[in-house]
Amino acid sequence: MGKFLLGFVIGAGVGAAAVLLLTDQSGRVNQSNLNARIQKAMKAAEEATARQEQTMWSEFHKRIENRDKGQPGGYRRG
Repeated sequence: MGKFLLGFVIGAGVGAAAVLLLTDQSGRVNQSNLNARIQKAMKAAEEATARQEQTMWSEFHKRIENRDKGQPGGYRRG
């Protein structure tokens, strides 16, 4: 997983540099577009993180309830 992520980040950086060098737009327009895309990606990442956290908490609470009811699928002590 770590090697994939590193490769992805390097590839994204190389791709972004190529786009910036080969585009006909001014630097200000490119910077503005890049900032807007970064903000959009950050918002999407925050939303995905919040959804995943909610899913994990929900699963945790279900397991605790199952444990308290003596049903399988809950966490075991000891």
